[in-house]
Amino acid sequence: MNMKTYAEIGREARELSAAMRKAQAELEELLARDDWKETRARQTSLAQWLTLSQIRLHILQDNEANAMAEELRPALADVLKQYDGKPYGPKTAEKIREALKARTGLQVWLTWKQYGDYCLISARPVDCYHGDALELETIYAAGHGLGGDNRIHALDGDPLRLRWHRPYVADPEARAREILAAFDAVEEQVAKFDAAYKTLRDLLPSSMDCPYYARWNKTTLF
Repeated sequence: MNMKTYAEIGREARELSAAMRKAQAELEELLARDDWKETRARQTSLAQWLTLSQIRLHILQDNEANAMAEELRPALADVLKQYDGKPYGPKTAEKIREALKARTGLQVWLTWKQYGDYCLISARPVDCYHGDALELETIYAAGHGLGGDNRIHALDGDPLRLRWHRPYVADPEARAREILAAFDAVEEQVAKFDAAYKTLRDLLPSSMDCPYYARWNKTTLF
């Protein structure tokens, strides 16, 4: 799979966000007009595009994380190899951060998680525009990253894993449309369940409690 660079994906996300703000402003302007009923087709088109774009933006955020990880992996492997076996004191930590920043433009921190028994690697672009840190984790049992002995352990193979993000998606717009279609399929089933639930509720005698049911709605997810 040909993956775009972190910079390319970030630029795409910023351009999409700008277009979304413009579309949202237009939608609000149409709704505020006295003849708003005459522009319903345009309102619907804008609302649908905004929903699709919001999903695309979430996908792009995952793509950014994947691209950042790909760009960080070789540099991280090289730098940690240079410090293999050395104590991870303040001076070593600063040298590692500066070396990685020079090669990747990322600020990187290594943290030993005692209770999880793994090394957490957090990374954030120096010029980060959305403020989120990418988190990679590597299991210490394999002897990688920062160990419980507070020493650096060179990476062997590819132990790094994205912690919170989904895999890279080559076509975010197509995936967003798939997600919307899946939402619609679920809502169709929910509508059938609603009807069956109402039938049950109407049939139950007063001395029987109706099982609790919270209505699911996709509009609350964006």
